[in-house]
Formats: sequence, structure tokens, C-alpha cells
Amino acid sequence: MFDLTSRSTLNNAINWYRRGRKWNKTTIPVLIGTKFDDFVQLPLEMQWTVVNEARASAKACEVGLDRRMSRNENMQLKEKKSKQGESLNWTDYLSFEFTQDVITEG
Repeated sequence: MFDLTSRSTLNNAINWYRRGRKWNKTTIPVLIGTKFDDFVQLPLEMQWTVVNEARASAKACEVGLDRRMSRNENMQLKEKKSKQGESLNWTDYLSFEFTQDVITEG
């Protein structure tokens, strides 16, 4: 698990994975990004950088990546609205699959 707003925590998570893998080779690891609500407030360029680094790290370690991060639905809508001079609103957040998963899990 890593903080989507702090790239250093991604590096830490990968290091923890490598150390832990020496002791347990049977568990199925999954990389999960947290603080999504803060992440969506980052500039789009930074969001894409974080997503691409997380994907590359997960692939390099053969770790599954939380499917919600790989969808990019928030960034695609944010990019579209930004081009139209708009910003995301509460209705947009509620429409994301990620938000619906959180509501369902809660």
C-alpha cells in the first residue's frame, strides 16, 4: 500500500515487497494506492506520472495493481472537463466506479 500523493511511499512499498518476498513466496501481493481524494486534486501531469510509475513498479515486481487505479476514469474525465474550462464536481466523483466501490464496501 502506498500514498498516491507521495511518490517516495511507492518506492518504500516496493522495497517492503522485495524484503517480504524473501520470507513468503506464496502470498499474492497487490499494490494499492491510498489517499485517492487528495490524488485527484494533483495536476493531471503529476497524476499520470504517479500512475505510470506505479504500473511500472508493479510490473517489474510482478505484483497485481489494484484495478481501480488502472482504470484512470477520474483522470480522463478531469482532462476532458479541464479542456472545457470546467472542474470535477461532486456528481462526477459519485459516478466513478472507485467511489461506488468505496460506498459499497462501507
